[in-house]
Amino acid sequence: MGGFLAEADMDALQDGVNPWLTDPLRWALAALGYTVASVTAVTDSDLSGVETAHTEALLDLAELRTLEAVQTNLTVVDVTAGPLSERRSQLADRINEMVTERRKVYGSRYASLLVAPLSGDAPKLASMAAL
Repeated sequence: MGGFLAEADMDALQDGVNPWLTDPLRWALAALGYTVASVTAVTDSDLSGVETAHTEALLDLAELRTLEAVQTNLTVVDVTAGPLSERRSQLADRINEMVTERRKVYGSRYASLLVAPLSGDAPKLASMAAL
């Protein structure tokens, strides 16, 4: 993620923390049904409550949300000067493909852990209860 964050000028640290990673972590925690003390800061105590079985899902979901943040903040454009050209918009296209694919894969892989589906193609889960 570091390269993508740098390309979108989102790699600056504030007090040793990248503020652009706060929302992805908070969102991933919420998607898994966890709460955080603050929406503007995710702390070690927020993360310590995550069950070991949910760690991989948390990291994958945070990655997805980080890619989406980069996607919305990326301002690179194609440049052409005579016979020379630089097609920097290809990065935005590639990130868009990655986001679409990860939403589908993670939505399916972690469907049973998620509070809400990640996409409209999410599997439908049903359960029965005897009365």
